[in-house]
Amino acid sequence: MFSGSKQPAGAISGAMPSSLSTYLDLLRFGAALAVFIGHMVTNAKWSGIQGHTLSIQNDAMVCFFVLSGMVIGFVSEQKEHEFGVYLRARLARLWSVAIPALLITILLDILGHRANPSAYFAPAIGGIETLRQLLVSTLFLNQIRHWSVIPGSNLPYWSLSYEFAYYLLFGIAFYMRGWIRAVLLILCCAIIGPRILLLLPVWLLGWIAWRQRDRLSPKTGLILFAGSIVLYLILSVSDAGPAFGRMLDATLLRNFWLDWSRLAGWKYLLGLLVTVNILGFSAFARHVSFGRTAIFIRAAAGITFALYLLHYPLLSFFGAVLPGPPPGLLRCLEIGSLALISIIGLAQITEGQKQRWRRLLDHAWPSPALAVKQPPTGLHT
Repeated sequence: MFSGSKQPAGAISGAMPSSLSTYLDLLRFGAALAVFIGHMVTNAKWSGIQGHTLSIQNDAMVCFFVLSGMVIGFVSEQKEHEFGVYLRARLARLWSVAIPALLITILLDILGHRANPSAYFAPAIGGIETLRQLLVSTLFLNQIRHWSVIPGSNLPYWSLSYEFAYYLLFGIAFYMRGWIRAVLLILCCAIIGPRILLLLPVWLLGWIAWRQRDRLSPKTGLILFAGSIVLYLILSVSDAGPAFGRMLDATLLRNFWLDWSRLAGWKYLLGLLVTVNILGFSAFARHVSFGRTAIFIRAAAGITFALYLLHYPLLSFFGAVLPGPPPGLLRCLEIGSLALISIIGLAQITEGQKQRWRRLLDHAWPSPALAVKQPPTGLHT
């Protein structure tokens, strides 16, 4: 979902055409915007739409997972050659936005609940419970096993527990070897639990996409690129894809424990479509130029993490404190525009501070433990 590279927008570069790097930035920003719009439309307090069927925000999360796996494939092979370096980079990337987002969420929730508690999906909390949510969320334990801790109004925060679990499992598998690797993988899987592990193959599809890039002819790539888009529209609009996911949930997976891993079968199909789409574009990427628009795409992608992690608390806050028009299009435009303006400003103190977090972690943890000293070329056997 969120890159560990040093590019402002989290772009993958250096080992691939700049057009592919720009396209991945476009996908990243498009996915974040889809989550933003999806949440705004599906909340009847803002949109006025009852009994919604829109699920674009859930589909966008699959895109994030695949992109995240692809980014990790890049940094693990070409930039971060020790487990300690890799883990510090991941933590710096996550904490640089996650910790400010948690603090901002608490502040906004306090003010918003005082103004209009009915604007929120959950009652106000405080004291020990708030501290518990902060601690669990900061350590990315909020979705392990059968826990489901949502820090205040920050509904999208659930995915960070999934992301960190995948980072950790991949890092152990990629950088370590022998019995230490086996023991740590078993231990981590037992702690993480089946819900997060269920969607691990979707994330790994991104790593596969990285390993299999540049294997197709431009003509084949164009067919796969266009075909993946058409097939997604057919499966989504017809509800055939989500229906398959619901059937699998009910018959094989049992709904009671899935929570954010619901519609796993549909998410597997979506992951394949996103992977095919990226592989298809990579095949003819050298023949594509985004021109001057690439600058704007990279700038937009530079606020992606902040947009994803701050939009729900901001929408909730503005929905609570502003009287404004009744739920509907004008209400969405009002609170949506204010939230976007706020996110652009807040991104400067979140996204822009990643390197400071990296230096802080490097200073606090100067010697990586259990690291492979030679640059790895793939999963150790």
